[in-house]
Amino acid sequence: MGENDHPKSFGRYLRSVRSEKGISLEQVSWETQIGVDTLQQIESEDIAGLPAEVFVKGFIRAYAKVVGADGDRAVQSYAGSLGVHQRSARSEADLNLYSKRFWPHLLMSMGLIVGLMALSIFAMSLFRDPSMKKPAAPETQTAETAIGESTPASDTQASEPESMQSPVEPSPAPGPSEAVTPPLAEAMAAPVPEPAEASQPYLLNIRANEETWLKVIVDDNAPSEYILGPGDRLALRAVQGYSLLIGNAGGVEMDLNGEPVSLRGKSGQVRTIELP
Repeated sequence: MGENDHPKSFGRYLRSVRSEKGISLEQVSWETQIGVDTLQQIESEDIAGLPAEVFVKGFIRAYAKVVGADGDRAVQSYAGSLGVHQRSARSEADLNLYSKRFWPHLLMSMGLIVGLMALSIFAMSLFRDPSMKKPAAPETQTAETAIGESTPASDTQASEPESMQSPVEPSPAPGPSEAVTPPLAEAMAAPVPEPAEASQPYLLNIRANEETWLKVIVDDNAPSEYILGPGDRLALRAVQGYSLLIGNAGGVEMDLNGEPVSLRGKSGQVRTIELP
């Protein structure tokens, strides 16, 4: 690959120089103390998965120094790619926000239109359909017909059920002395035991003397990133252990279960460590 190929591709540029000189990624990791995973993210230009910008620029310069590449060019290319990534992320967020607002408004407008159409059709059918007119009232029966068809009072009383003739008086409500406390109230009054905390045999305390970046994997959980300033403290509990990538080994102190942990690193040096 020529010097001017891919002027904005920092990862492909560094990988091409390394391949031309026959240097393995493991050798770069050993000399820079940068994890192989992070180096692969740099070569694949996985900007979203890389740590903070200030640490990535340091990683790129260290990588370029080992393979003999132009560190300034690689850092400038990374800065350009980072700007494009940030603008793309903002555009995608704006598009998602617009989409979330557009569809509810569209559905509401369509529902209003359908409701108006249904109301119009109903009103038109009401004025045009003669069957919807109010029917004429039936003629009033004469007094003689009403009297001739009526049922004798004696027959009506005989056909009534006994329950209608002799209503049953309701039973009186129980007095206060008859009330019984439900057993559910006693069960709810009993205290509920709290679950015991899960066993966490490891406690890692980290103290920062200088500004530094950390990438920590606790047990089998997803990695977490932290940026600590002078005087900041961090406490992490684990059951199995820790895997740490430290951006400034000389800028932090740590102890595991009260025992000091030796980092054997200088200020500004990148270190990886597994605990316990």
